[in-house]
Amino acid sequence: MKKENKKEWYNFQEEICEHFKFIGASAETNVRIKGVRSHHDIDILVKTKFLGEDLLWVIEVKKWKEKVSKLHILALRTIVDDIGAYKGFIISENEFLFRIENN
Repeated sequence: MKKENKKEWYNFQEEICEHFKFIGASAETNVRIKGVRSHHDIDILVKTKFLGEDLLWVIEVKKWKEKVSKLHILALRTIVDDIGAYKGFIISENEFLFRIENN
């Protein structure tokens, strides 16, 4: 990734992280977390509460013009399951938003 593209992606990621902080959640960028099977590098990790229950969300940020592939969606599903997160989201530049819920 070119240096200028990396900076644009970083700014995009930080903007999304600030959104989650603005709505009252705790959000961190570039988090390494250990799951049951592996370690995972998370773009944004969000911690929040709803009705007294702690919730963990995984946010993957893609500053891409093209659509997010099925493989990326399946990879996010694997991470959400492995760390026991409540939800996972993929947010990309072309406004594609995908949400995975862990039941």
